[in-house]
Amino acid sequence: MAYTPTVWNDGDTITAERLNKLERGVANEQVGPQGPPGVDGKDGAPGPQGEQGPPGPEGPQGPAGIAGAEGPPGPAGKDGEGVPPGGAAGQVLAKKTAADYDTQWIDPPEGGGGTSGVSSFNGRSGAVQPASGDYTAAMVGARASDWMPDAAEVGARPDTWTPTAADVGAVSSPVVTEIQVVTQAEYDALANKSASILYAIKE
Repeated sequence: MAYTPTVWNDGDTITAERLNKLERGVANEQVGPQGPPGVDGKDGAPGPQGEQGPPGPEGPQGPAGIAGAEGPPGPAGKDGEGVPPGGAAGQVLAKKTAADYDTQWIDPPEGGGGTSGVSSFNGRSGAVQPASGDYTAAMVGARASDWMPDAAEVGARPDTWTPTAADVGAVSSPVVTEIQVVTQAEYDALANKSASILYAIKE
């Protein structure tokens, strides 16, 4: 608010109201109108780097990438140990020591493989081989040469057996308990025809 000066005349009394008006005017005149904005100042120097914050949560797994092209085939590997050369016809390959691939050709072992085998049988010793007469038919579960089976052993029927209708799959004839005289049309119209009723077709 602009200050309006007081016009003083000779003999005017100086009052507190007029002095306060003067004080207010002086105070208001000390604050002028707002001037135009000033020019921006230069940026200050960067401040010190702050402490590293805690790691954030792990993000979701991304989609699988496209499969790469198949690489070229690798070089051929070294040949294996295989079977050692040598050996004669009938010989077998056996371990020579506990070391890997340490083998040799030997003659096949004879007999049953040590003291647990058969040393003699029916008066024969050494590498015993089966011979005719060593075993009977009963010892090996076979029938004697003179065995004659009966009907029951081969699943046959005895000579005295008389088959029933059920044994041969026959169907017994129904018993007629009633006779009905009907026309052909009435007979054809019957939904259920009983086997125990004799239907006589009249002309």
